[in-house]
Amino acid sequence: YTKGGFKLSINGSGYGDPTSQYGYSYGNTLVFCAKSGAINLSGSETSWFTEYSRPIGGPCINPHTHDSYCEDMGSDSVDVYSIAAGSSFTVNPGLPPATAPTITLTADAASISIGDTDTLHWATSNTPTSVTITSNASDNITATPPAAGSVTFTGVSTRVYTAHACNLAGCGDSLPLSISVNPPPTVDLAGPSSVVTGSGVILSWTDSASTAYITLTGGTLDPTTHYSINSLTTTPAISVPTIFTATPYTAAKIFGASKTITIGISSPPVLTSPTVLLMAHLTSTGVGSNSVITAKSGDPVYLSWSTSNTAVGDTLQIGSSNTATCPSITSPALSGGIQTQNPTGTCSYTAIISNGTAKDTSQVGITVPVVVPLPLNTPTLVATNNNPAVGESISLTATENSTASIKDLSIKQVADILGTELLSPSFPGVSFGVHPVGISSLFQPVSGVTYYQALAKDQFDNIKKSLVTTITAQSSATSVTTATPYFCNGN
Repeated sequence: YTKGGFKLSINGSGYGDPTSQYGYSYGNTLVFCAKSGAINLSGSETSWFTEYSRPIGGPCINPHTHDSYCEDMGSDSVDVYSIAAGSSFTVNPGLPPATAPTITLTADAASISIGDTDTLHWATSNTPTSVTITSNASDNITATPPAAGSVTFTGVSTRVYTAHACNLAGCGDSLPLSISVNPPPTVDLAGPSSVVTGSGVILSWTDSASTAYITLTGGTLDPTTHYSINSLTTTPAISVPTIFTATPYTAAKIFGASKTITIGISSPPVLTSPTVLLMAHLTSTGVGSNSVITAKSGDPVYLSWSTSNTAVGDTLQIGSSNTATCPSITSPALSGGIQTQNPTGTCSYTAIISNGTAKDTSQVGITVPVVVPLPLNTPTLVATNNNPAVGESISLTATENSTASIKDLSIKQVADILGTELLSPSFPGVSFGVHPVGISSLFQPVSGVTYYQALAKDQFDNIKKSLVTTITAQSSATSVTTATPYFCNGN
């Protein structure tokens, strides 16, 4: 009979062919046909089961009989049940849903590393009967249960997933969901092309964002040590060419391609010792000496120094044997230089340059003779006319015979015959510098009596004075006479 959208047929005589592939005959046969999933069967029978289900037009135990029912109903499948005699059952027709389902698809992580796992979650509405998750790589997933659930997968490469939910009213699709899968990690290993035998090697590396750690092998490195990303290390010493290999891997122990470099052994560099040459000059541009020079006390002496085979870290010092008479040179330039000194006594200068393992020295001497002054003679002062007329020009001449030791010879006006110093003389006096033979001064004395004296000074500032010369200027010319010297305390 027909009820609720499906057709039911009970055939008491049974069908079946003992020689068929099923190997048994039917007792009572229940046949119903409807849209897929629209019927459920329940009852108290003890031995019924689904025997056959197929699309319309497919092979069947009795295709003509069953198809005629189902084709009349416009169904898409035929379900065949066998039931035992005397069984009772109830057929409950299901009604097709009015609306196609909807579905959403989410993931725990939008980006993972290769080999890591991620979980897809789906949720639906309108009671789907099936859910399928497809990807652009065709590795489709059947999602059960259809209403909601999750599935975990391992990242192989980047995928775009779409979930499809269907019921009798139709199907609905989720929005595409992209899960990025980072490629295997990479590493770039760097180090010197060679090192001196017995030296360690500084290795450095950079790696991709997906790298968690790297391992290093080569020489006596421990292959089980895990190194941080983007770092460096100094290996134990090597004495033969050595191959070093860095291998990156992810937290999921997905290993990337290794990078290998070979470190060779080079000969140790030949160290050259620094040298220094110290010289003394009497003039800034004159020829110098690297042995001994003679200079006068206080006169300028030019010390120059030059260097070779210097390097960063070398040190240079130039010291004096007697800093009281010859100051040391402070912070001499390593590249060379020249500096003026004014030694007041005999001394030597020593330059020392060092690179920590080797050094060189250079020394120069400066001799400053001790000067023993000659006895200082009492100077004389003579006027060409001691009694000139007012306005008449006369000359005063001072002499001192010990010219080898004299430093200064001067003539000055004094206050009286005793040589008392005159603070504001009308005649300012004259002076001649080092080692004079004699000096003269031409002047016109003022009216009246004036007094003059010569002073001789040696280099130690010892002073001797001449007798005072008196000049009496008169209003009319008179004969020239020489004043009688006046002696005081034997001077």
